[in-house]
Amino acid sequence: MKKEVKVLLGRTNDEIIFGNFTITDRNGYNEFTASFDTVTPFENEESNGVDYFEELLESCYNDEDKYRLCEQYDCSPSQLAEEMASDEGIDTIADEKDCSLFDSRIYINGIEYAFESSSCGQHDIMEDEEMVEFTNKELVLKMYKYWKKYHLKKVGRIVLADILKTMQKLEEFDKYSTKAEEIIKNYVEEMEV
Repeated sequence: MKKEVKVLLGRTNDEIIFGNFTITDRNGYNEFTASFDTVTPFENEESNGVDYFEELLESCYNDEDKYRLCEQYDCSPSQLAEEMASDEGIDTIADEKDCSLFDSRIYINGIEYAFESSSCGQHDIMEDEEMVEFTNKELVLKMYKYWKKYHLKKVGRIVLADILKTMQKLEEFDKYSTKAEEIIKNYVEEMEV
C-alpha cells in the first residue's frame, strides 16, 4: 500500500506551510512519514524585481560583469537593476529562486505571485506555536500528533485506518475548500501592509 498527500496546512507570520504525509509498505509493514515544506510568496511588480536584481548584482557580479551588462542593456549602472527586471520578468526571477516546493502561480488582486522555497523536512512549527492560521485546525493538529508519535515507525491497522482517514479528509478539504486560497491571500495582504 502507498498513499501520499501534499496539502496546505496554514501559515505563520513569515511563511506558508505544506504537509507531506505518506503511508508506505516497508519491510513487510506499514510505515508513516511526514515532512513539512515552507514557502514565501513574491509578486511580479517592478519594484520587487528591481530589488531582486539589485541584490543579485551586488552579490554575484563584479565591476567588469556589471559594465558588460550596462553595455548589453544600454543603460547606466543606476538603471541596470530596473532594466534587468523589466526585461527578465517574474519567470526569470522564479527560475533564479528555488520554487520547487510549490511551483504554482496564483493571482491576487490582479498580481501574479510565485512561491520561493524556504525549508523542507522535519519542522516542529506547532510546538513553537508559530501557526497563525490553519486550513482546518482540527485535522492539521491530528496529523501533527501522528507525526510526533508515528513518524518513521511501524503503524498498526487501527492507527493506520485513522491516519488514512485523516489524510483523505485533509486532501478533500484542500481540494474543495477555498480556505487555502484565503490563507495565501491573507498572508499576501498582511505582507503588503
